[in-house]
Amino acid sequence: MPNLHGVLITEPAARAHRDHGVGELWGVRAAEAHGRRVMYARALTASVERDCDGCCSDRTDQRRQHGGTVSRADQTVAYGPIWDWTDDQVWNYTAHHRLPVHPVYAKLRRLGAPDHALRISQILDGSHLEAGRLTWLKRGWPDLYHDLRQVLPRIDEFT
Repeated sequence: MPNLHGVLITEPAARAHRDHGVGELWGVRAAEAHGRRVMYARALTASVERDCDGCCSDRTDQRRQHGGTVSRADQTVAYGPIWDWTDDQVWNYTAHHRLPVHPVYAKLRRLGAPDHALRISQILDGSHLEAGRLTWLKRGWPDLYHDLRQVLPRIDEFT
């Protein structure tokens, strides 16, 4: 069994950095997951300690000037311009600029998914099977769920 983190994240990111440079742009937000909140908070603290030599007047200014940038040990940098946005800010920006919205969001809303479940990510994630994604898959895409059940018969335990 391959290491899914390596196959889905580490290897493609390394290839992209090699081919296109050390930076990457993220559309992920701190509010979406505890791990992200911690990651962005640590990055902000490190950035302020490293780069803020009195340039900011208060914490709000520090968040604006130094937040949302994650510098990694491998010398790559991830920029998260919407790292501290709320759900409402994202949807308002999207509507204001008439940006296309992935149709899965509309389908999840029709299925009755609560706001916290309106996420587009991996269907199966071994560390988040209890998060409810399989329930929405089963309701909205029953044929795909059935196909997965043929090879993963225990997925019913998580719906």
